[in-house]
Parts: sequence; C-alpha cells; structure tokens
Amino acid sequence: MANIMDLFSQAEVVDVKFDIDKAKGIFERIKQAQDAVGGRPRLKAKVGSGGVKVFQFTNGSKDIVMEKFQGIIIAHHKSNALFPAAADDEVEAMNKPPVCASTDGITGVVRETGECRNCEDCPHNIFGTDGKGKECKNMHRLYILMEGCPIPVTLSLPPTSLELWRNYALMDVAAAGLDMMEVVTEFGLTNEVNEAGQKYSIVNFRIVGKVSEEVKAICADMGGAIEQSPRLAIAADEYNREPTPVLEQADEEDDKLPDWDAENAEAKGEPSEVETASEGESENGAEPEEVDIDNL
Repeated sequence: MANIMDLFSQAEVVDVKFDIDKAKGIFERIKQAQDAVGGRPRLKAKVGSGGVKVFQFTNGSKDIVMEKFQGIIIAHHKSNALFPAAADDEVEAMNKPPVCASTDGITGVVRETGECRNCEDCPHNIFGTDGKGKECKNMHRLYILMEGCPIPVTLSLPPTSLELWRNYALMDVAAAGLDMMEVVTEFGLTNEVNEAGQKYSIVNFRIVGKVSEEVKAICADMGGAIEQSPRLAIAADEYNREPTPVLEQADEEDDKLPDWDAENAEAKGEPSEVETASEGESENGAEPEEVDIDNL
C-alpha cells in the first residue's frame, strides 16, 4: 500500500565538489573596494527571447549564451515591474525602464514621482488587466554563484517560470531537508506556446548535488551580504518585451539549437530526435561552442 511520504520521495542527493576558493577571495576584495569607491559589479543572465532555449549572459561589455548552467543560489527575492505600454515604436518601448517597480514584491515605487504603492491591492497587479495576465509582471530575482566565477549571476525569473520555481524550492529542496545555498542547481529551458501561437521559454531546475558544510557557510555569508545591500533597481531588460517580428525570427532560429527535451529523454532511456539524425550531423551543423565563464 502506498504511503503519503511517497509523494516526497526522491533520489538520494549526492555530495558534490564545488570550488569556492577563487570566488571567496575575490568577493572579499570586492567588498573592500566597495567601501572605498561604492558601486557594485554586476553579471546578469536572462532567458532568451522568442522561445530560443539559451540563457544570455552579459557583464555590460561582453555577451555570451549558454544552453544550461549550474550554480548555487545564495540569495533570492520577489520583484514586480510595470513596464510602459506598447507604443508605435516598439523598440523604443522595450528600452524604457519600468514606470513602477518593486524589489520586494510588497511596495512599488513610481519612477517619475517616487510615490509608493501597495502591490497587493494595486489595480495593475490583478489578473485580467493584461489580457489574461497582469499588467504588472511578478518576477523572482535569483543570485547564483557559478563555480569558478567570483561574481554572483543575477537572473530574474519571468512570471511563466514562477510555478516551477516554487515547486523546486518547496518540494525538491525544502521538503528534502536542504537549504537552497547547500545544493548545486542546474538551470535549463523548455518551450511553451501561448494562445497567440508565440513560443516562449520557461526555466527548469534540478538538484545536481549537495556541497560541504564549509562551502554552505561561505555561501551563507555571501548571500547575507547581498541581502544587507541596497537592492539594484529593475532594468529595462529584466523582462523580455520583444516585438512580433523578433518572436517570429526567434521561432525559426530555435530549430537550429540543441533540444533540452531531447537530453531529458535520453536520460530516461527514451529515443530522441537527435539519435535519429544521420551520423556525423548535428541540428545546427556544428558542435555547440563551449563558453568559459572565467573569461568574462
């Protein structure tokens, strides 16, 4: 007979190594430099637009893409943003920051006037105000420490990825008796299609393994420093807002990228489309380029 705890059963979380020495040393130097000059270095990632299954990383001067990546989530918090309504010039509208934003999901601040609004009862934060969704976009910002990278990566999860994020945080991590900062998480992407036929990507999460108590303690210190620092304002590119032509182009390009779903099928012993391709060929005609995050 089944047991209710079977709902929480999962594969054993194995111990994994995570090199944190480089990140620890440079992070301390950055904190010292901040005391002297202010500011904050920022390494950002976002979900590729138009359903293209890649994460786009930027340090402000150089951009790279990765199909998936791994890291430790050392801090995270809710965020909301009300972006400008679509205008005749869609590209110009995309480049404008939110007209109102909240870095805690509780209190929003109007950019032009500084007025504070209660997000819970704001009329823009009600389902149906943007078709079937909300005018105000509810997101969740993650700070992720990648192995060998001294600066945490900032990733804002779009509204469509929040359900999977909550399930991962509650059922996969917390229900297993683990803390978010003691597990290495793998981030991947799968596709969905909305009612208008436009393809978009949602973020998937998977526990890779558990780190040592020493690494966990260092991650806790780094996460605590982030929590105590003023939160960075929500930027114009924190939520994908692309005009229709860009979506159509992205849909065409998506067929040239390796398939995350196919990898999952292989892991389960199921045949994938890649296996049926003729030998020596790949979906994009060449081996995908590996990116070294240390060169950022």
